[in-house]
Amino acid sequence: MRILDAKTAKEFRSFGANIVITAKANAPAAAGSLTRVRQAAGADALAAEFAYAVATTELSGTPVVVARTDFAAVRRLDSWWQVDAWPDPAVANACAAGQRAAQFVGNELRLR
Repeated sequence: MRILDAKTAKEFRSFGANIVITAKANAPAAAGSLTRVRQAAGADALAAEFAYAVATTELSGTPVVVARTDFAAVRRLDSWWQVDAWPDPAVANACAAGQRAAQFVGNELRLR
């Protein structure tokens, strides 16, 4: 089993940040998926979980893609992102909006 783990870790490293692992449609990822990815990819690997959904703004019904993630992990993984202010992890329901999404949604801050 160790040989297989080493081979998998080497292959993961060769892909860089290009691996996306998804769950079946309308199903959550298996418990421990991110832990298993990190173990297989090695100690230096960076990984972050994302959960995506389409929401609509309350006033105009404009569709907006929203994602739930661990901002601290994303900040390490995607350090090249140009972010004016990362959400404070101590603040419940903290969020960030992309530049285009923020312009598109305008002042409609509440999503349903």
